[in-house]
Amino acid sequence: MTTPPPRLSWSASRAALILLAAILLVASLCLWVARAGRFEHDGTLKGHPELQAQIRQTIDPNTASAASLCRLPGIGPTRAQQIILYRQHQASAQQNGETPKPFQTAADLQRVPGLGIGTARRVAPFLSIPNDVNH
Repeated sequence: MTTPPPRLSWSASRAALILLAAILLVASLCLWVARAGRFEHDGTLKGHPELQAQIRQTIDPNTASAASLCRLPGIGPTRAQQIILYRQHQASAQQNGETPKPFQTAADLQRVPGLGIGTARRVAPFLSIPNDVNH
């Protein structure tokens, strides 16, 4: 007759779970730090002159096409579509007949679901938002 393998005690199981959670937390932190290191404080990409050259002209997020928005760092097809949907939603909500302009500053991009302060800071150098609110 064989004896069954010893069962882990509750404290050993708990210790294993805590160790696994700590490893995942450290790995996530390392990834976050590594990603953050790719950007300068002004939001431009370090070591990516080809990307900066690709975006030679600035983009107005109030009028840009999805293809133009995709040229911005951190903006892919899904986020570009989210920006356009947000613009369209704001235009339909506006009743006074003026041309809608949901983005007055780069920080206003944070109102788009899924876009945070980091993305807004990265794209800010590549945006051109006219000051005329009735433009």
